[in-house]
Amino acid sequence: MESTPTIRPSSFLSLCALSFTVLASYSIARSISESIFLGHFQSDETLPLAWLAVTVVIIPTVLLYNRLARQLDLVHLFLASLLFSAALLVVLTIAMPFWPRTAAFLLYMWKDIYIVVLLENVFSFANIVFRVPSARRGYGFFLLIGTLGSLSSNMMVSLLTHHVGTAAQLWLILIPFFLAGIAGTTLGRVTGYPGPPRAQEAPKDHRPTWQVLSASSYLLLLLTLIGLVQIAITLVDYEHNAMVQQTFLDENQRTNMISHVYKAVDISTITMQLMVGTLLKWFGVPTVLLLVPAALGLATFGFILRRGFWPIAVAKVASKALDYSLFRAAKEILYIPLSYAEKTRGKALIDMLTYRVAKGGTAVLLFALASMALGRWVSTLTLGVIGCWILATVVIARRYRGLVNRSEERD
Repeated sequence: MESTPTIRPSSFLSLCALSFTVLASYSIARSISESIFLGHFQSDETLPLAWLAVTVVIIPTVLLYNRLARQLDLVHLFLASLLFSAALLVVLTIAMPFWPRTAAFLLYMWKDIYIVVLLENVFSFANIVFRVPSARRGYGFFLLIGTLGSLSSNMMVSLLTHHVGTAAQLWLILIPFFLAGIAGTTLGRVTGYPGPPRAQEAPKDHRPTWQVLSASSYLLLLLTLIGLVQIAITLVDYEHNAMVQQTFLDENQRTNMISHVYKAVDISTITMQLMVGTLLKWFGVPTVLLLVPAALGLATFGFILRRGFWPIAVAKVASKALDYSLFRAAKEILYIPLSYAEKTRGKALIDMLTYRVAKGGTAVLLFALASMALGRWVSTLTLGVIGCWILATVVIARRYRGLVNRSEERD
């Protein structure tokens, strides 16, 4: 296992500021882009197509990210990604009045891709400077600050929607982008951290990056686990979007309700993030990982018993809040015992690809169900995926305990 530098208070504060601003931008982008998309397309027909399109685009995006990761340090890689994301946002916002359907579709894709890229950079850096004991103590607070950024933006969207409308708020995303750039620049000044591999170790093509993944059965297990998690969450998203579209026909009313749901996600996430450190100390990473699918399974079963907007909204809140709090903190710790290459290039392949490729796979499943007139069984399929998720968690928990002894995990 490679040595890990100790994180300094100034570095930790800069990371928190980065998390706050990035997630603040995403909350605006998510509510606005989803509402605009649902105003132009039928969710049950076009949403899976959007997920497939994201899958196609994310693959070259990850390859480009990994190439740049071998040439740039993590902070400059973040700043380059941020600038490119902002440029795309400006182009799509300007295009919205002229080609509304095309811009709405591309904007939905953009918000799914840019956040994965930016957060991957932030968490790659955090996983390099944290040790397992410090991660157990600090990750909950680190994630909490990001959720506060998300909550603040969702509250702002709710307040502004009826005054300035939906589409006009796209320009507001540039504000947290600008602040994220300042936070990233500050992080580069105050923090010493590992950069990309030495020149003689840097691969000249993408094959070594794939080999990092294929050579590690532990990383392949992580890939399987994250894939199952994202399929389950995406299936919940699908049914939630369908219910939102059926229940709220007015665009501003729909935007307002979406922002309310995400505010509930943020409040629930904050509550659980405040408990992350305690739960990890009392129960350890493996048990916390198992709590997540168990809770989501109960919420999904509730929707099966009583179909409607509010039951699926509860399942939506549970899926996102658990993913952003308990699962993310525990999942990120699973990477810490690994080598630099495994927790940068290997992790990027898993997190960036799997999070969005899983949506493409889910889209194929939904098309198959629709072709067989089995759309009403989506929730049942979700429960089946959650069962596989639990099995995968049991397997990877055993491997994790082989890498990190229990005393270090709970220190």
